[in-house]
Amino acid sequence: MLGSIVIEIVGAPAGSTPNVVVSSATVQRIVRQTRTIDSLPPGVYQVSAEDIKVDSVTWSADAQAVQVLASQSAARAEVKFRPVGASMIINASGLPSYARATVRLSGPDGLERTALTRDTVQLLPPGSYTVVADPVETTDGRFEAAPSSLTVKINGRQSASVDFSFSQPKAALTVSVSGLPNGALAGIAVTGPSGFADRVDATRTFAGLEAGL
Repeated sequence: MLGSIVIEIVGAPAGSTPNVVVSSATVQRIVRQTRTIDSLPPGVYQVSAEDIKVDSVTWSADAQAVQVLASQSAARAEVKFRPVGASMIINASGLPSYARATVRLSGPDGLERTALTRDTVQLLPPGSYTVVADPVETTDGRFEAAPSSLTVKINGRQSASVDFSFSQPKAALTVSVSGLPNGALAGIAVTGPSGFADRVDATRTFAGLEAGL
């Protein structure tokens, strides 16, 4: 007497064609949709599915062993697909607590994702990624990451992280003085953010200033 097995395929992404292999030492069958395989010699069968890749996301199902008996009652195997991949944590320092920067990821096979700092980007395939942080305009001024572009490599399904350091860009200010009699001092007071204060008696350039009024 022979046996049978019901292969139930669930969770595969819409529009995909699963490729499930049911095999023993003497038998191999290919299943692409939920169905019953009849006339199987009793024994242990391995049920495995090839990964499915859709839009840079990989869907995978665990392999399993199923005992088929010489019986009119069919054995059952559920082949359940799940999206799998690594994750990337986007860290940032130097920003005001209320601010988050937009981050753009470019990876293998033309993959592109957009996220925010403090996000965790899920379901990433392995490969090399370029991660770019955009400047942020806040009520406290403009903040930029330095460097603004980082490269990170993801291996297998391991998590990775990138760390951006933000600061406000430094400015320069030139105070030009002209028209004074020889030997006269201008006596111009220059004040700015964070208590900056200085005096200009002749043309002078200030570098490395905090942006602001």
